[in-house]
Amino acid sequence: MNFVHRRVTSKATVATLTEHARSTRKEIQLVQDRISSKIRSGATTTTNEAITLISVAAPLDTTTNNHSPPSSISTTVQYTTTSTDNATTDIVLPYSDVILYHQHRSKLMALELQKEKETELLAAQLLPILQGVAKYSKEFQGWGHPKLSTNNILVSAISGAMTNTIYKCEFKADEAPTTTDEQVRNTATNGTVISVATTATAATAATAATAATTASHDNAQAVLVRLYGEGTESFFSREAELKVFSDLSALRYGAHALLCEFENGRCERFFTGSRPMSAVELTTEQWANTAMGKEVAVFHQLNMSQQSNIAVPTYEVVVDDFLKTVKHCYSGLLETSTTTWFAEEEGGEEGGEGNEENKHDTAAKGQQGQQLKSPEEKQWLQETIATTIPEWLKRVERSLLNGKNQAVLHSKQNIVFGHNDLQPGNVLVDRNNDITFIDFEYARYVPRGYDIINLW
Repeated sequence: MNFVHRRVTSKATVATLTEHARSTRKEIQLVQDRISSKIRSGATTTTNEAITLISVAAPLDTTTNNHSPPSSISTTVQYTTTSTDNATTDIVLPYSDVILYHQHRSKLMALELQKEKETELLAAQLLPILQGVAKYSKEFQGWGHPKLSTNNILVSAISGAMTNTIYKCEFKADEAPTTTDEQVRNTATNGTVISVATTATAATAATAATAATTASHDNAQAVLVRLYGEGTESFFSREAELKVFSDLSALRYGAHALLCEFENGRCERFFTGSRPMSAVELTTEQWANTAMGKEVAVFHQLNMSQQSNIAVPTYEVVVDDFLKTVKHCYSGLLETSTTTWFAEEEGGEEGGEGNEENKHDTAAKGQQGQQLKSPEEKQWLQETIATTIPEWLKRVERSLLNGKNQAVLHSKQNIVFGHNDLQPGNVLVDRNNDITFIDFEYARYVPRGYDIINLW
């Protein structure tokens, strides 16, 4: 595997800006829907056609001389419908909607400009890394084109989670400039007319260069770039995860391929034409349940022990590993609950009404605490965390280690390599509704039932 000695610093910025822009578009759409409804109910339109807003005239400053803004305002709106290319209407709209429309549009423009700038920076940092991908196989050799530049990299955010930020990188061929004979005759540089022959030669060269990069596009398949989150090694071992990923690739599970690794991330084959499964599909569609069952069976039959040359662990070792993880999670819950749900109570005891510093600290730490509406609710949660969960853990441990339990005896014979994080976002669906699993940070040996219980 090729290692590129590079580090990406602008890791999650583009993904974050993409999400902010998406959220802002939704806010704009809500305002646009209200304005469209007003237009549709007015005398200027008699159809129920979909309305697409082009512009809403910005209001003049109506807050001078200490006057409050009006509740409504007459403004000019340009829009299109299915049957009308460009229509204009003067209409009375709520002043708040007009202001929101312009505020959201300005915010979106600023976000898009910032996103464009950050995307260019990210593409520049990814350029030498993507060139390292070219050494993997013929389908990625185009990324090694000697004249590859950031103009040839189309970066789009796939997700920005705590453990990873994921981008899709596509090869984009340069476009050759087109020049007509008439344009050539009317073009002059320093008073000298450029000859048709000279420009034609330049255009031919540009076309040839474009043809070269276009040809590169055929063997420069899309690449998934996974950038690691800070401190995620405390949740799982990156080294172990990479080993699992490499072994799965060697076993030809799905179309997984580790193309290269760099200092704080890696490049993988992108599953072109696939999308994450939705929670609605998993819970309501019969095909999804059938496909998941089949794929779980395929995953559990992978011979990872032979690939790793490591013996399958015993049932007792697997259970002990599982219980350690559960107890570690419970310890984290116990610790953080004191600064979330129960933070206000502790603040009252320690700081009292007059301790402003403590109040601010409580507000910063205990946003979740504000969701507890009553003392009864808080008491129930405290009892659950302090008493009920520990009792459950003891019962689970006794049950898993009960050598006389038939389910335990059966599980001892069914230790498999499990995914352990089968939520819809980690399931890719292609055009034929065939699925494959991704993201193996938590994959390890488990009794067969663990994945099944976790999923269903």
